[in-house]
Amino acid sequence: MLVTAGFNYLQSVTPNLALGGETFWLSQAMKSGVGFAARHQGEKHIATAQIATTGLVSLNYAHRLSEKVSLITAGRHALILRAGPLCATAIAARNCCVYDPPYDACLCR
Repeated sequence: MLVTAGFNYLQSVTPNLALGGETFWLSQAMKSGVGFAARHQGEKHIATAQIATTGLVSLNYAHRLSEKVSLITAGRHALILRAGPLCATAIAARNCCVYDPPYDACLCR
């Protein structure tokens, strides 16, 4: 059974800037984490950024070109150690790392 629980909070620190954080639990991955976020809103744009202790970085940007047209871009990157020679070396050296196929990652505990 997949259970995800979390708490999020975002607070405006200026009329255009909001900062916040979150804490969460992912039961399937047996992981908890903390994340931080920022949101900036201008007259014709909105930009957001998020980073979490799980290694996920997310950046989004929306720019209004006209009343009916907006340009939107989004990017995500996982900053986790990919399986490969480095993972094999860690497993051999410490015998505490496991390869996690669903996440294609080397997890050291």
